[in-house]
Amino acid sequence: MDPFELQWGEITPEGYDENINQALHVFNFYLLDEVARKYSSIFINGRVNWFVKHLPPLCAHLIRVDTSGQAISIEILNQWRDEVLNKLRKEFPSLKIEMEILV
Repeated sequence: MDPFELQWGEITPEGYDENINQALHVFNFYLLDEVARKYSSIFINGRVNWFVKHLPPLCAHLIRVDTSGQAISIEILNQWRDEVLNKLRKEFPSLKIEMEILV
């Protein structure tokens, strides 16, 4: 089943600032192993993909990922963040997409 064919109803970003046309996404993922990081990346990509279809044109996306309490190196987190952002920016080259990782 294609999730983009389902009727999800109204979109609900954690925040939207109409003055700067920016949506806020906040996640708290378990990221201690490679499989978890892979699935978290897929989830983020799907969410941004869905929101791009429903938010105003060229809406920016600020993604915040809370990793509080997880003993994971900054190097691994930065590498994962860069991979997620590179994929999103390749798919949506005209959008401003940023990610902050809270440790």
